[in-house]
Amino acid sequence: MSPPEQYTILAISLLVSLLLLSTNSFHAVKDEKSTLRVIFTRKVMTAKDLPDNKSLPPGPFILFSVSDTEQDMNQKTTAHIFGPYFTTKERGRGTGLGLTIVHGIIEGFKGFIQGESKPEHGCTFRAHIPALAQDII
Repeated sequence: MSPPEQYTILAISLLVSLLLLSTNSFHAVKDEKSTLRVIFTRKVMTAKDLPDNKSLPPGPFILFSVSDTEQDMNQKTTAHIFGPYFTTKERGRGTGLGLTIVHGIIEGFKGFIQGESKPEHGCTFRAHIPALAQDII
């Protein structure tokens, strides 16, 4: 596969991840006073910033986060959020595959994703992907 095709796959995969995370947040938002926020940033990660269970080298990462100010998740829920077919939605409103797919995409790019929930502050999902060593343009 030539490099341009690889970058196209990267872009499409990240777009799918962003859409799935945004859809989950959108479904959690119940009124007009809620906020859905998407942030992209570049961050240099040190060894202590990286999860202990991943063997990732420190360095520059692309971080994108999707958060909402609506529903928060309890610890029992957050323990299962990336599992296949796990959903907090009522029957018929979701397959429970969205976060599983996002997790697989991010892990496929040698990155990691974290979900966080704070009572009365909603949920935030942060995906970290190692930055490319060079510009592609």
